Amino acid sequence: MVETLHIEILTDWHDVVSLEEEWNELWSRSAVRTPFQTFEWQSCWYRAFCEPGAVRLIVVRDGECLRAVLPGMLCSRRLGVLSLNSFCYAGTGQT
Repeated sequence: MVETLHIEILTDWHDVVSLEEEWNELWSRSAVRTPFQTFEWQSCWYRAFCEPGAVRLIVVRDGECLRAVLPGMLCSRRLGVLSLNSFCYAGTGQT
């Protein structure tokens, strides 16, 4: 049987906040857990380091069940004379 996964990119912090309970449930089901994976930690990180409007959170669902969250943000990079916007992972090796 092939699973259908739904991928969504959240760009509004208010939408991210609505994931708090599901996010922490996902964390509790994880085989490897660190405090850096919790909603509370990521929320603090975003408020401290992410520019307003730069939130880019990739959410993966299997039906209604949250399966993965990849925290990221919109970053500007220079490539020679070009200025590019790209997705940057919002974490460290611990997260």
